[in-house]
Amino acid sequence: MADVLATKYARALLELTLPLPEAQRDSTAASLRAFRDLYQQSAELRRALDSPAVVMAARQRVIVDLCQRMALGDLLRRFLLVTAEHGRLALLPQIVGAFEELLDQHAGRITADVAVPAALSPAQQAEIEQQLTALTGKQVRARFTVDPSLIGGFRAAIASTVYDASLRGQLDALRHRFQTVA
Repeated sequence: MADVLATKYARALLELTLPLPEAQRDSTAASLRAFRDLYQQSAELRRALDSPAVVMAARQRVIVDLCQRMALGDLLRRFLLVTAEHGRLALLPQIVGAFEELLDQHAGRITADVAVPAALSPAQQAEIEQQLTALTGKQVRARFTVDPSLIGGFRAAIASTVYDASLRGQLDALRHRFQTVA
């Protein structure tokens, strides 16, 4: 049920941002992520915004003040106020995820979950994104995680397809070939 509601809110936000240029839609997503991160990191903020003991006017003042301090746009401020008014701020992490997915679909982008053995520089990350873009024919936005067991290379999951360009994957494939020959 939470995912259905989160998707409804995300779809509504997408509809509000469609008239905007793509860069502004992406900026809205980044601002929404920033608000979500603050909301998730601060137990005090969550209590203030989620508690039925706090009157709605006080919750609205907190949201307006945060939006001003964070320099969030009017559209996002209004969206957050409506979300709070309907008691759905707890769904913010799911709303952000659904909104980013919808934005990517609209822009023809796909998301890749990329595991690497160590943190990469921005240039290295961009190179992997370019390789995956060439491989898939779609603009790839990568989410990087560190997995030291890969030893070298990377492993990328895009939808249900896994591209394994890791040293660990090559060693496993070699081991499998030796076992089938023996």
